[in-house]
Parts: sequence; structure tokens; C-alpha cells
Amino acid sequence: MKSVFTRSATGRRAAAGTVLALAATSLSLGLAGPASATQSLELQGTVTGAAGVPLAGIEVVLYDATTGDPFDGVLTDVAGHYEFDNDFAGSVKVAFYPDSPTVTANSPLPYQMRWSGGSRYQAGATVTATTVDPATAPVVNASLPQYAAITGNVTVGNGHVATDDFGTWAQNTDENYVGDTELTGSPFVDGATGNYRMIVDPSSPVRVAAWGTDTDTEYLDQYWMNADTLASATPINVAPGQTVGGVNFRLTNALTARSAPSIAGHPTVGLPLTVSPGTWSRNAGTEFSYKWMRGATVVGTGASYVPTAADFGQKLAVVVTALNGENTGQSTTVTSEVVKYGATEKVKAKGKAGRKVALAIKLVSAKQSPVKGKVVVMRGNKVVHKAVKLVKGKAAIVLKNQPKGRQTYTLHFKGNSTLAQVDKTFTVRVHK
Repeated sequence: MKSVFTRSATGRRAAAGTVLALAATSLSLGLAGPASATQSLELQGTVTGAAGVPLAGIEVVLYDATTGDPFDGVLTDVAGHYEFDNDFAGSVKVAFYPDSPTVTANSPLPYQMRWSGGSRYQAGATVTATTVDPATAPVVNASLPQYAAITGNVTVGNGHVATDDFGTWAQNTDENYVGDTELTGSPFVDGATGNYRMIVDPSSPVRVAAWGTDTDTEYLDQYWMNADTLASATPINVAPGQTVGGVNFRLTNALTARSAPSIAGHPTVGLPLTVSPGTWSRNAGTEFSYKWMRGATVVGTGASYVPTAADFGQKLAVVVTALNGENTGQSTTVTSEVVKYGATEKVKAKGKAGRKVALAIKLVSAKQSPVKGKVVVMRGNKVVHKAVKLVKGKAAIVLKNQPKGRQTYTLHFKGNSTLAQVDKTFTVRVHK
């Protein structure tokens, strides 16, 4: 079978990371053969695909195993068979290149390029030694795996198809691009419906993202499902020849809170409260502004606010607004507990023999005397003494069977209708 094909010097059809490595710079045949060439080379084999189906039209290219240079190529016939008989001998590696078909909504999934021995890369290909006019030609067969496909729909804004452009891409966990609806040979997007079909490399789980623009609006990129970064995207497991559907996107140009803002601290007159903005659809470069509200009255505009006597008995709300370039953050409101007055905890702790800890507790407040309510003692997250009612603002507690050594405890006052919750942490050495 005469050679009829061309191949690039590297044997790669596209840059690393693209889905279909199928485009190459042409190289005219008739290049010098392997360094060890004499006069004749004979080689044959069969190329099959899914379920052992013979693959016709596969370009089979020989590479000098020493220099890595290509020097001959043929096509497989309708039975998937190929053979070389061009009077060369030497050590070669064999590459199998499928054609690059046009991808449509229902076109067959294309096959992946492979080297002899099933390697993805030239360096890992097996080497075959050929001789002049052998009694039996060496056989190098290949079974090519298929790519996989992911399908879905991309809409923007109020649910319409992007009027300017839209597309998707896929990455693996190493952040390599393994699919793209814009890659030559592998796209299908329907501008009328927003449907897409993307050919992907199924060698590892993939994470899919989408983008879209209207004439005057650029929407925020989004990873499936409803994620903003590669790390937070939901991985999709695909197998060769498989199509995974339902990977849909609804893009927006509005910043949204992925985890709600929160207020740190118990709302207490005279003690600062701090709001955390939460995590948003874009955090890097995003600026936040705040409004602390008591009813309809704005009482503060910073990330922190110190409640006053005017706030007593009422809840405070915080409106968080995000801004990132032209993207406006959607305001989110978080509400505090009822504002109360503060109390001060005083604790005397002493370790005693027998792994005991004696506590003398007193709470004082300018707004309530004596302080009423209950206290709980905790070691870490574990309650080590259940609630004890204060008597004239005091309580005496003995902790038994405590672990030896230096221990850290928290005295938790549950609060009451006038006084806010308060915690006090202290340490004590526990003896045998």
C-alpha cells in the first residue's frame, strides 16, 4: 500500500490541552527514513474502535524511534487494515490519527489519537523493529477510544439566549482544558435555543463552565453547578463513548451571595458587632458596603457597629451590597438577635486533689442587680456541668473527674430578658 499522507514533525495535531488533537502542519512524504534504514520496510495491522468495529480512513504514520521524525503514512481501508511496503528497515513508533469530523447535535463521537501500545504520547509508544522483506510482516494493531460528549443549555439574564455570543468549556482537576465549544472540529451551539454539545476528553472527571454576552452586557462566567471557581465546581464523570446531558446554565450579571452574611457577637449595648459579608459569586476585587438598620432608621454604615441604649429591645438588620466593576451586588439583609445590656462574669477557679475543679462564679450588671439566670460550664464543645441557677448573682460549682493537666473551660451565661449572653474562658490545672 503506497503512502499518501503528510504529518507534522512532532506528530501532534494540536496544542496540548485541546479536546481533539487533530490538526497538524503538513509535512510532505518522502523524507529520509530511520537512521538505520537500508532498503525495505514492511509493517501491517488493523485499527478498531468501539466494540471492535473496524475504522476506515485512519491515518497511520511511522516515526523513527531514534530521531522522533515522521517518514511515512498510509490510510486504513474499509476493513480497518493498513500495511507498509516501502523498502525500509529500522526501529519505528506508530501513530494512529482519526479524521476530524464536523460535530453536530447528533454526529457520532470522534475517536482519540493513540500511539503504538496504546500510549497517548510519543515517548511512551512501543517500538517495533522491521527488516527488509521479512517472511512475516510485523503486526501493530490499535484500538482507539472514543471521546465523550456533554450536552446542555445556556441562557442569560431573564432566561433568553445570549444575543451576542455564548459558549462552554471544560477543564480537568489539573486545570487543563479538555473541551471547548469553540474548538475547531468540536463545537455545536444552537443560537436559537441555547443548546450546546461539547466533545471532551474522558480520561478524568471534568468541570464545565459557560460564558455569554448580550450586545451591551457581559455575564459572569459560571461553573456547573452554580459555582464560581474550578475548585468549587461539581465534577462530571464521563466514559469513552458516553454522553452526559442536562448540564445547564443560567448566567447573570448580578453578584449574588453564595453563603449568607453573618453577624459576630451577641448584640449588647456598648459592645461592637461585626458583620462578615459571606462569600459571593465574585470575591476577588469585590468591594462591600454596609447599612445597619434599626427598623427603617440607618444607625451605622461600617463593617462594625456598637449598639446604643436606643437599640435596646430591638433587632438590628444589616444590608450588604457588593460591587465588582460593572457588576452590581444584590443586597442581602441579615438580622441580629434582640439588643440587650451587658453583664460581667467573674470566676475564681481552683484545682483540687482527686481531679476536681472548684468554681466560684459571680455576675454583675449595672442594669440588673442581682443578675438573674443560669450558667453552664463547658470544656471545649462538651458540657461538663449542666445549667445552674444563679442565686443573688452567684453560683458555686465543683467539676469532678476532670482530665489531668492544664484544662481550658468556658463559663456560658445564657442571658435573660434584660441581659445578653456572655462567655468567659479560663484555664486551670487539674491535679490527681
